Amino acid sequence: MPIKIEPPYWFSGMRNRKLQLMISGEDLSDREIVVNIPHTYLHRTIGVNSDYAIIDLELSEDIVPGEYSLQIDDTIIPYIIKPKRYWHETTDSISIHDSVYLLMPDRFARGREDEPIALKVRKDPNAWHGGNLRGVIDHLDYLSKLGITALWMTPVVENNMPNAGDRHQYSFYHGYAATDYYAIDFRFGPLDDYIELVEKSHERGIKVIKDFVFNHCGSNHPWFYNPPMTDWFSVNKDGKPVMTNYKISTIFDPYAPLDEKEATINGWFTPNMPNLNLHNPHLLQYMIQMTIWWIEICGIDAIRMDTYPYVEMECMIEWQQRLQLEYPGFSVIAETWEAEAAYTAKIQETVYEAIPKCSFIVMDFAFQKKIIDMIKRGDALELYNHFAYDFLYRYPKRLLAFLDNHDMRRWLSEIPEPAKLRQALAILLTTPRIPQLFYGTEILLPGDGKGKEDGNYRQDFPGGWAEDMSNKFQVKNRTQSENAMFRFISKLLTWRKNNQDIISGRMTHYIPVDNVLVFFRESKHKKIMVTVNLANKKMRLSLDRFQKEL
Repeated sequence: MPIKIEPPYWFSGMRNRKLQLMISGEDLSDREIVVNIPHTYLHRTIGVNSDYAIIDLELSEDIVPGEYSLQIDDTIIPYIIKPKRYWHETTDSISIHDSVYLLMPDRFARGREDEPIALKVRKDPNAWHGGNLRGVIDHLDYLSKLGITALWMTPVVENNMPNAGDRHQYSFYHGYAATDYYAIDFRFGPLDDYIELVEKSHERGIKVIKDFVFNHCGSNHPWFYNPPMTDWFSVNKDGKPVMTNYKISTIFDPYAPLDEKEATINGWFTPNMPNLNLHNPHLLQYMIQMTIWWIEICGIDAIRMDTYPYVEMECMIEWQQRLQLEYPGFSVIAETWEAEAAYTAKIQETVYEAIPKCSFIVMDFAFQKKIIDMIKRGDALELYNHFAYDFLYRYPKRLLAFLDNHDMRRWLSEIPEPAKLRQALAILLTTPRIPQLFYGTEILLPGDGKGKEDGNYRQDFPGGWAEDMSNKFQVKNRTQSENAMFRFISKLLTWRKNNQDIISGRMTHYIPVDNVLVFFRESKHKKIMVTVNLANKKMRLSLDRFQKEL
């Protein structure tokens, strides 16, 4: 069993000089470990599995970048200290001025130089389809032309999970079952491809948001078979795993029984995704350092944290306090899947009470539900009422709003009318939210990945593979309707970029009359009026009641 050290290397110039080294190898308990890295403090943790050693250091204040070493018995292992990346202090690395594009690397595009993937494999909605980082790099100009300013990809770390059965029903192409937190999955390409993707995105003015998961790992992670410590994973008092109840409302529910709250947070997400116990301080420190490592190595701009409420809030706050210390204004986007504004507002407020100057963004699932209901029912009050409750939020402009994403039905599967999609997009891109688009919306991708549930939403982008019959990345291969939708979205995204004072300015909305929604956005020097007709017939809009705004 080879010796492995995590983090693989570290950085000088950190405000917090603590460094935890997790060493894995065969029978380390009785082996002498000498750390030849300049430090003022060293402690080796006891009670650790014999195949691991955990060493806590406080690095010397004057440590300089260079090659140092660890010595295990007679074996000398080099350890590199690199200079810390320059971070320009900011208010929000992702803000209301941005527009986010979400894609799944496995389903977006495959690098042209790579070997083709068998069509029968790609027809399986639950298999790996072969999209990779090189494929995303190849299409950055497409994303730039569309007009987005930030790219969020589902996780790209190693998910070396075995398939179960012929139908690949447990194929973890989505990336949410990590088996190595410090490695890019080989199917997506090498680490250098990810670094290149970030650099080339930045050249085009596109920020990169990296998707992280702290709540759970994959059941094929080495930890699962051989945990570093006995409390590395969450179990009940009998030492057995409990499945989560997926009811995150219990966390703040004053009437929820304690065992149901504990099941929400400590329950396993699925049998293949065991729950990590971040109350173990060594595991939490591992996750903090792993996050910093990716920021330093790749220069990412923000983090989207999966299943945020399923982790104890105090652990997530400690993690973000460390990020704020090293990278002031670095944005964290929390998945907060609860369709009630009061809930997401409570999570936001809890974090800002603890870290007032951080950049914390919650996902507005309530908006997604309200806009679907509004357009399905033709009831403009749905969305009017949603924005009326923005008083619940300390920072309502630090919310990420969306029509759909990788975990829900595509918009056109719910409402198969492009005209109504345009209505929804016009609202999404003009209201005081950070908008997120799901890949393929711009070409009217309707969602049939030929699978149930998740597989149905995550179809391949047409033209992302060399063998595809039609390449929808190119104007000439899109239908008139597809090109019209691309132009519509691109025009609105370009308008947002060129009118940021309006987008960050005041919103005034009027009580809907005859199912016509009217709101204004304004800065000191400019103002726009947005009208949305939900009446399913032509309406004459009297301007008398809007004279103050006009």
